[in-house]
Amino acid sequence: MDHDIEKAVRQLKNIYKTFSSNVSKSDLLNNKDTKFFKKNDWLIKKNFFEKKIVLQIKKQLKKNVNYLNFYKPKDCSKINLNNYENIFQFDNNDWLNFPKLSEEDYKKGINFWKKKTSYVVFKDVMKLAPSISKLANDKRIFDIIKSYNNNSSVKLVFAKVIYSFSNNLLPIDTQLFHSDYDGEKIVKVFIYLDPINKISEGPSQFIKNTNIFKVSTKLLKKWPIRLNDKINNIFHKNKIKSFFGNTGDTMFLNTGMLHRGKKPKIKDRMLLILSYSIHDEVNSTGVLNVN
Repeated sequence: MDHDIEKAVRQLKNIYKTFSSNVSKSDLLNNKDTKFFKKNDWLIKKNFFEKKIVLQIKKQLKKNVNYLNFYKPKDCSKINLNNYENIFQFDNNDWLNFPKLSEEDYKKGINFWKKKTSYVVFKDVMKLAPSISKLANDKRIFDIIKSYNNNSSVKLVFAKVIYSFSNNLLPIDTQLFHSDYDGEKIVKVFIYLDPINKISEGPSQFIKNTNIFKVSTKLLKKWPIRLNDKINNIFHKNKIKSFFGNTGDTMFLNTGMLHRGKKPKIKDRMLLILSYSIHDEVNSTGVLNVN
């Protein structure tokens, strides 16, 4: 995707309109949580899921730590402070084509990967950890997200687990602030499989009031592809919100906002992400065309 954010936002809004339903306000779930979510585009729910089932998911995943159950990770070993700034200029295709580990290194497994990459992603997590289905189909999630979408029908788009490493490599990709271009009101539900209670443990973060579908056209012309800790003068008035929580705590987020999973420094961590929308992802499936 070329860096024409204004055009992308316009197309995504039009796509959303074709799928959304017109319903009366009386049909909407209108409690405190959903009102807050609709206004702010984020919602944090403590103790949303029982710790027991979340730990069961982590146990199921730990049993399947085999290279065959992970996508081939990106090779971060050649990134240093001298060339690091270049990665902020990457467009979407460059990120997809980022150098990956060789087949030989890939087969060496997770202990070797920790020396070469910043994170890995599990394949087919619903099969590796069947307990995820219970969380993903929880009625409370659908109630909140349907209301956020003005009662339009929503569906689970994907589920994934990111396993982030606390090594000395530099953060890349989703560990840098970015916006998602897959839908006007795609909601990602972030569920902690490990407790994250301090910055050094790598919380999920977002920058308040940066929803690309709500900001001015003037600001979209300056929108970053990737952004690190140096929040530039465009966003200096916006606050970074860190999601701290225990196992089972959950965050709902419209990922049109600038967000990231901060790279952990003191311990590895697992994060379950469930994505919901009224339509399939757009940019990831190649439907969006802003050339």
